Amino acid sequence: MSEEREIQAAAVRTMLDSIEDVAGTKGKDMVLRHAGLEQYIDNPPPIDQNDLFLPNDHYRAVCKAMAEVFGKGSRVLLIYAGEGTIYRSLEAVPGTFSSAMKFLPGGLRRKAALKIAQVSTKRITGISPKIDYQKDRILYRYYNCPFCEGLESDTPICFYDVGILKAFVEWATGKQHKVTEIECSAMGAEACVYEIVEL
Repeated sequence: MSEEREIQAAAVRTMLDSIEDVAGTKGKDMVLRHAGLEQYIDNPPPIDQNDLFLPNDHYRAVCKAMAEVFGKGSRVLLIYAGEGTIYRSLEAVPGTFSSAMKFLPGGLRRKAALKIAQVSTKRITGISPKIDYQKDRILYRYYNCPFCEGLESDTPICFYDVGILKAFVEWATGKQHKVTEIECSAMGAEACVYEIVEL
C-alpha cells in the first residue's frame, strides 16, 4: 500500500527547507543520504508545482532518517521543522487575511486555523483529519498517517506534525498552546491523535 500513496512535492520541499533551517545544509544532506534520497541534495523537489506528487515513501524516509541520524534530539528538531514549515507557508498568506483573523474571537481563530490545517492536509496527502472540539481541549485525529504507515514504535513519533499544529494555532490566536500526540498509529492506534490545549 505504501507504494501507492503519494504526497505533494511542494510539501516535501518545504519540509526539507525547514530541516535545513534547523539542522544546517550538512545536516539536511546527511538526512537525505541516510534516507537514500541523494537525488534531492542538489535537485530538491519544486516548490511551485502544486499538482506534482511524489511517493509517500520519500516523506516517511526523511522523517525516519531524522530520528536515526539525530536520535532523541530529532524530536525537538522535527517540532521546530514543523513550525518552520508553517511560518514559511504563512509568508505567502495575504496580509488582509491575517488582519481579518485578528478581528475574530480567539475560539473562532483557532477553529479557522485548524480548518486550514485540515484542508491543507487533505490537499497534500489526500486524507482529511477529524477535529473534535471539547470543553477544555481539542482532539485532532489523523487517520492513515502518511508517516506511520508500516512503522512500529513504543512511543508517539509524529513530532513534525506536532510542530505544524502548534504553529498554526499560535499564529491564529497569538497565544501559546501545548500540542501532544496522545495516540499514534505506529503504536497500533486507529489514528494519530493530537491533544491541543491553550496554556
